[in-house]
Amino acid sequence: DTLYLVDPPVSDLDKRRIQKAAVEACESIGCEGASRVDMIFTPLHEVQVLEVNSIPGMTERSLFPKAARAAGIEFPVLCDRLLQTAFKRRKSFPGWAAAAMF
Repeated sequence: DTLYLVDPPVSDLDKRRIQKAAVEACESIGCEGASRVDMIFTPLHEVQVLEVNSIPGMTERSLFPKAARAAGIEFPVLCDRLLQTAFKRRKSFPGWAAAAMF
């Protein structure tokens, strides 16, 4: 019996602190594209990063699509955005067109 809160009842300041910790965790290990950060927010308002999931799940029960849905992004749109982001990133690499042929 696990309860997942996509939009927890915390102050705007705490939300910004939590988001900042997530971004810093991803940037510190060089994540690109989609990732999910698991954290604990303590009763003392401490943010503790548990892990960064660099390949988040994409099934009906996965947290990444649930978070996107909570932000108003439905699954087909999420998939399209991920693909478009990957194509843009790939084009920035030298020789991407030749690599795409194989």
